[in-house]
Amino acid sequence: MRAVLVRQPGGPDALELVELPVPVPGPGQVQIRAEAFGVGQPDVLIRRGVYKWMPPLPANPGNDVAGRIAALGSGVEGLAIGQKVLLSARDLSQRGGCYADYVVAPADAIHVLPDNVDLQAAVCLSNYQVAYALLHECRHPRAPASVLVIGAAGGVGTRWYSLPSSHR
Repeated sequence: MRAVLVRQPGGPDALELVELPVPVPGPGQVQIRAEAFGVGQPDVLIRRGVYKWMPPLPANPGNDVAGRIAALGSGVEGLAIGQKVLLSARDLSQRGGCYADYVVAPADAIHVLPDNVDLQAAVCLSNYQVAYALLHECRHPRAPASVLVIGAAGGVGTRWYSLPSSHR
């Protein structure tokens, strides 16, 4: 399977596309076949080697992935192969690990999505949560008279679209 690794922190050229074995889910884990990836500021910070929750190198910088369950480990109940799911590395003990064709995670860390949810939109949820929290939960005791929006893009305003395999 394909995965992205950062062996040495740096710029975009530090991202290396590699072939790795497909991970197999252990007890209590699920294997997700990735269909869409979120790209946000934490991924850039991992690539640069300065993330507060930096995983050990070599690191796979992805923090958000959406796809379908491809395999279940023993003891996993209430989930089915083919279900749409979202995984945020913020729900894991270690950040990163989501820039790969297949990701294995604890079953209790994934979020089951309804069949009608667009997976590319689902991976944007964590960026939306940051924007929402900044606007609604990080308040000064006195309400501001105005809000300055520096840009409608960046870590909070971007989406990553996965290309069909024929375009890669």
